[in-house]
Amino acid sequence: MSEGTIRPAQVRGGCILVVVMAGLIMSSCSSRENQVKHREGPPAKREDYPKLAGQLFELATAQKPGEYAKDFDLTYKDGLVQIVLEARGTEWVQDLEWAVEAVAGQVEMKVENLVQARVPIEALLKLARHPRVIYIRPPVKPKR
Repeated sequence: MSEGTIRPAQVRGGCILVVVMAGLIMSSCSSRENQVKHREGPPAKREDYPKLAGQLFELATAQKPGEYAKDFDLTYKDGLVQIVLEARGTEWVQDLEWAVEAVAGQVEMKVENLVQARVPIEALLKLARHPRVIYIRPPVKPKR
């Protein structure tokens, strides 16, 4: 065979790569709401997460988080819930921004030692254990 000829082994390798890539793309296209998250170990206990508002703890452990969020007027869309993280001080706000980004969340705004963000529900318990967090709560909504 000449130098420019494609060998059957190269074609098979290329086909396998295409199939694997297509599978990865398709699996990443499903919504967060439809992805089943399996927790390992015993179920989470409320008393183990004192830095997380009760509504957010219930949301994090709910079987149907979308329904729970709607029932309790939490801002929830595409698997992300809107929260406010209170940092131990203004010097730790950047740490909380990084923590939000590390769990695939989005920082919306910062004011003094507060960070408002949208984060995946499955990240709430993890963020509540962050050493720079004082408290995590839903944002205050204006009265109607």
